Amino acid sequence: MSKNLVVFLIGIILVIGISVVLLINLTKKDTITSPIGEKNQKLIEEKQQVLSENLKEYIDSSGFKFKYPDNFAVSTANQINENVYSSLTIASDGMENKTTIQVETTSAKSLDDWLTQNPAKIKKETLKKIKLADLEAKQYEKNDKVITVAYDTGVLFTITTELKATRETMLDLNETILTTFAFAPPESTDASSQSSGAGEEEVFFEGEEIIE
Repeated sequence: MSKNLVVFLIGIILVIGISVVLLINLTKKDTITSPIGEKNQKLIEEKQQVLSENLKEYIDSSGFKFKYPDNFAVSTANQINENVYSSLTIASDGMENKTTIQVETTSAKSLDDWLTQNPAKIKKETLKKIKLADLEAKQYEKNDKVITVAYDTGVLFTITTELKATRETMLDLNETILTTFAFAPPESTDASSQSSGAGEEEVFFEGEEIIE
């Protein structure tokens, strides 16, 4: 009986010893591989998220311009309705996030008036005072987006930048667009071009155009 008990105890000790060794090995494996995997993933993400230092300038026919990294492209959407002067998207093939610029008419008499008329859009988010060219503007974050709104005599400018997953990169893109944003008169066209055009709407919003 005593001999059987000894054998039983030795068996338990062996099982416990093997379990401990296996647990230690698994822990070491996780410790070694996890940082490497995270580092590789981070390098891949950083490679996809780098903004080019070379800037291009986009001039909109509605009378404004801005600069953006040349590894992004600007696309102009079809005119949604007669109240929209311009609808742009700044995006890159290597990133899911994008920045949009919407210029449209508004019945509001001022920026504060528009904010009052749209409490559901703002809710209790903190508004930050900034400048968009020479206009007073307000900026706030909501739903993983940073949104900038500015007002100019019946016209509302809305610049929306998506931040999810690539926050720092998209904040840099947003900053580049905002700091280089300026108002400029549309480039004049010669008389022959005007006479051969199909109409003013086609000159302003003719399909979707990609500027790279």
